Amino acid sequence: MKRVKKAVVILLALFFLTSWACSAPENHHPRYIFLFIGDGMGLAQAAAAELYLNALKHDSAPFRTARELTMTSFPVTGLMTTHSENDYITDSAAAGTAMASGTKAENGFFSPGKRGRLPEHFMKKGYGTAILTSVPVDHATPAAFYCSSLSRKDYHTIALEMMDSPVDIIAGASVLGNRPHSREGSPDLFQENHTRVRVSLSAKSVDWPAEKETKVLLIPDEEMGQFPYAIDDPGNGLLEKAFLSILQRLDENAFFFVIEGGNIDWACHNNDIAAVIHEVAAYDHVIGKAVDFYKKHPEETLILITGDHETGGLALGSEEAGSLFPALISEQRVSSEMMAYETKESPLPFERVVKSFFGDDFYSYLVEKGEGERLASRWNEARQGDDINGRFAFFAELTRLFAGRAGFSWGTGGHSGSPVPVWAMGEGSLEFTGLYDNTQLYEKILKLAP
Repeated sequence: MKRVKKAVVILLALFFLTSWACSAPENHHPRYIFLFIGDGMGLAQAAAAELYLNALKHDSAPFRTARELTMTSFPVTGLMTTHSENDYITDSAAAGTAMASGTKAENGFFSPGKRGRLPEHFMKKGYGTAILTSVPVDHATPAAFYCSSLSRKDYHTIALEMMDSPVDIIAGASVLGNRPHSREGSPDLFQENHTRVRVSLSAKSVDWPAEKETKVLLIPDEEMGQFPYAIDDPGNGLLEKAFLSILQRLDENAFFFVIEGGNIDWACHNNDIAAVIHEVAAYDHVIGKAVDFYKKHPEETLILITGDHETGGLALGSEEAGSLFPALISEQRVSSEMMAYETKESPLPFERVVKSFFGDDFYSYLVEKGEGERLASRWNEARQGDDINGRFAFFAELTRLFAGRAGFSWGTGGHSGSPVPVWAMGEGSLEFTGLYDNTQLYEKILKLAP
């Protein structure tokens, strides 16, 4: 009997130990972490791009819609609130600060927080770190991950901090704060003594320094305000080229890699639905390259996709259309910004201009709506002289009317307070379900650090 009791006790002990082991939370420490931040990308922007791709593929049959974006196919979905310290509607500096350091900041300002920024934590654990953006490297969102300065407008100080930052690779379209505006004739950043080496982002190849520990600034030789919009230059793909080159540079050492799609936000500020859709699709293509990497290292990789805030108050519906006709978006040839550049002192009449950028049907639509004469008069004023702002304002109105005809509408030219999606795949991805604040994104990622 004693032997039986002893055996029962042992079996019960083994049962409870096994149950505890099975129920105990696993320690997820992904070796490779991608954080994609679509600046200004809310759920509506992703949905609009997916509806457009579906319409082109299935001849506008709503019942045949499917997952056409890589990001929306991720197995884990969450929602994130984005308010700043002092406003229901955040700007990129405060939103970037919340994600990078887990700290609320007032609009227009950064904060390193009391616990430091995410790249710093991963660097201490031996991870390589990289920040890539399609806009200037000292713009608000990328800067939040390395900057201790307070104001987002102090570009020269931000650029100085960027040059001396311990982040391994920082890449983008240009450096806004290359030299201080108040000191004409002063040397630019690259004539001063800094620890970061400038490397040219070329369409053909990138010549990286031989020493892997070299801190790098990767930007084009001819700096630009942003990488070209995908709708304007579909074959350019600078963001993808930079992403793949940086990924190769990081090699297979552990890394934390932030990739911002800044052009999405800029197109949303312009209320240019065609530019937004093409930009989201191009950004999603880069995400697909990260998924290719994940497939080689499925048990060691985490991919996160979110937005810092929503821009434009985009709605999938308009008073003009009464429904959605996303395939019509394909009729717009270039972005509203490119239209303004291409029509400097243009001799073309209103009808020719509209048809060249939007097609014959949209011109007929404007005439039927009774807008033809008014807009023709506006065009005659806008095309005079070198004032690109006047031409841009004219084409911005046209693109909003174009969006309304296709069933899309905008609530603002600024940001909105809508929550943004969080999509996750890979090791530790289940941490990112539910509804939470953007400061909690920091906590969730930090929890995954070894």
